[in-house]
Amino acid sequence: MEVNFLQFQKVGNMEENIWIPATDRIPDDCFDTVLSEDKSLSKAMNDLKNYSAETYDHSFRVAMYAAYLANILSIDRLMVVELVKGALVHDIGKLKVSYDLLNYNGKYNSEQRNKIRQHPLYGIDYFNENEIKVSSCIHDIVLQHHEYCDGTGYPYGLCMKDLNDFSQIVTICDVFEAYTSKRIYHPHRSITEGVDYLLYLSCNDKINKNFTKAFIDNIDIE
Repeated sequence: MEVNFLQFQKVGNMEENIWIPATDRIPDDCFDTVLSEDKSLSKAMNDLKNYSAETYDHSFRVAMYAAYLANILSIDRLMVVELVKGALVHDIGKLKVSYDLLNYNGKYNSEQRNKIRQHPLYGIDYFNENEIKVSSCIHDIVLQHHEYCDGTGYPYGLCMKDLNDFSQIVTICDVFEAYTSKRIYHPHRSITEGVDYLLYLSCNDKINKNFTKAFIDNIDIE
């Protein structure tokens, strides 16, 4: 699977007002490097695309936002590649969530919510079952992207001191993309609404304040 940035910008329904960072904010050839050199990752993404196009599109946009934020934070390019890999497969565990539940059009009951909240753990299962060796960084991103800094997230209720910095970056990007994109269970929301929601979470110690500020301060809101 080879994806250049121009193709990458077109992932998903771009008729919506989805925010796309300027290309100079994305490390050169970052996605080409990730997808052309890591065959197991390419297979995982193909599996995800065939199972849930919405989750696949979401994952690419989260990875784009993560690369953008990493560039702002001046993270070393080699580590950005690991971050992008983790962002791309952060929801790979949804392959093990039933199709009906994944595409459920309504509010989850407690049983459904508990099942969907297992997907970070399912992601690690996917790696083990397919004998895919991943770095500790990618492992943490997959496992921790729904953890909150105040310990109210899932699956383990970890606090900020126990969270990988890269998983905290992906959490912010995941929240922003999911909140602003059109989903089965909610309409498209504006970039301003997405920024306001990140500020709300940051002010309530849910997400990393410094990373959130860097993300928000560099968004062009028209």
